[in-house]
Amino acid sequence: MKNGVSTIVGILLMVAVTVLISAIAITLIFSFFSDIRNPNFVAFSISKVTENDYTISMVGGEVDKIEICRVYKNTIEIGNFMRNEIGKTINFRANSGEYVRVVCKFIDKSESVVFERAM
Repeated sequence: MKNGVSTIVGILLMVAVTVLISAIAITLIFSFFSDIRNPNFVAFSISKVTENDYTISMVGGEVDKIEICRVYKNTIEIGNFMRNEIGKTINFRANSGEYVRVVCKFIDKSESVVFERAM
């Protein structure tokens, strides 16, 4: 009877330790890869003013890490945002099918598309 109980307790203890170690390992792996995939976050908002007139604003995120964010309509640069310009607005016209893309260069010299939307 004692051997059966101690065997069951031993198995449960081994399973609990294995689950705990696995959970810690998975958390560490996901946190490492999430930093690589999206190290800097910047939020933008687009508002429609009239049928073809829009505004884009930088509304938050890690703006202190920005060197410059360039705003493109299709392939033409229509404006930019500098560090800590939360609330700045850029007005532009766009037809259906055109797209807006924001490419940010950060102080760590990385560069990425942080916002993209078809009109």
